[in-house]
Amino acid sequence: TVYADTTWRDPRVEQTERFDEVVGRFLLPAADQLLVGDYDRNATNDIFLLSANGDLTVRSGVGMGTSIFSTNIGPVIGDVLLDDYNVDGVPDLYLIDETVDVLLGPEYTLGYTDIGVVPPREAVLVGDYDGDGRPDIYALEDGRISVLLGGARSQTEDITSWFKYEDQSPWDAGPECLGPSSCDQIGFVFGDSELWLRKNLSWDGGDYANFYFGNPGDVGVVGDWDCDGIDTPGMFRPGNGFAYVANANETTVASTEFYFGLGGDIPLAGDWDGDGCDSLAIYRPSQGKVYLSNALRTQLADVDYFFGTPGDIPFAGDFNGDGRDEVGLYRPGDGFVYFRYEQTSGAADKAYYFGDPGDRIVAGDWNGNGTDTLAVHRKSEGRWYFRLDNSQGFADHILEAGPAEEDLILLTGVFGDLPYGEN
Repeated sequence: TVYADTTWRDPRVEQTERFDEVVGRFLLPAADQLLVGDYDRNATNDIFLLSANGDLTVRSGVGMGTSIFSTNIGPVIGDVLLDDYNVDGVPDLYLIDETVDVLLGPEYTLGYTDIGVVPPREAVLVGDYDGDGRPDIYALEDGRISVLLGGARSQTEDITSWFKYEDQSPWDAGPECLGPSSCDQIGFVFGDSELWLRKNLSWDGGDYANFYFGNPGDVGVVGDWDCDGIDTPGMFRPGNGFAYVANANETTVASTEFYFGLGGDIPLAGDWDGDGCDSLAIYRPSQGKVYLSNALRTQLADVDYFFGTPGDIPFAGDFNGDGRDEVGLYRPGDGFVYFRYEQTSGAADKAYYFGDPGDRIVAGDWNGNGTDTLAVHRKSEGRWYFRLDNSQGFADHILEAGPAEEDLILLTGVFGDLPYGEN
């Protein structure tokens, strides 16, 4: 029996009733499972009947129950759900016990299987948790929901998708770039001076442009050296303070070379004076001192000041949205973060904890609101944990990007339109 979603309102009592009108009634064969979905893509739900021995029948939603497809999918154990696994508009069958089997419509042949990935649960549903357009699995147990993410992670992956159950902090599609400002991207440098720059922070942008710049042992940075709005590579040679930068995200020679700093200094890139162009700074851990330069040339620092405790790790970003970058410090032993809004010695303007001991920290404008916030990279997992506010709290987004257990130099910047490389 099918009831229509008819709505009426009594103005005297402000009452609305639904599903009170019978619009269809027809006989159906016995079945153990009843599901509905738009099998024939005509914008009307059809009826899926499934028996325990695997007999599947699809009945038309507009033809008074006329059979439009039937097959046997084999014995059915566990939960049965419908959703569009491969995003072709036809409902697919999810058979979920400890194993996930996905049968692809319209013929309902096996398209994906994975063994032992679903935790014990009281209830299970499928739905798009992270906004990538692919169904994910929700498992409820003892009042806690685990989300097992599904769907291809990049444009080049095919139907052999995946589900993971590793812990209670599933990674997602990364921060959404809402603007109006450009959003920062992420990248990293391997030890042989190979740069990998990621197109964006979503699964659709899981591809990288990769190229070489610099020599092994150089410390990589990225910055907008030519003021065109695009961040490109630079390298700092910690043995002698030699710096060189390029104006293209490709294997190329340096466009500018100069000396700034001493061996052992830690380089930073940023727009220190708000002129729209990036230049270098160095942090001297032995002194707890910052040296800022507003030009890409050999010279004394334009600004220098004491800040922080020796041994803390420096990072840079525009933390108050005033158009000038500032220097912050991170204590990897306990995740303590602090930064100043002025380029002078003094106490921190903001301080809080973020991340776990041993995390690596970066800053960027992840959502395009004009203010930089933090992210940490957890080497053991190959995951990035993004925070969208400069305050203590849990990560707003978690993204798996890049290899785990690798010693990487982390990069963040606006890389523009990158050519696809590898993924």
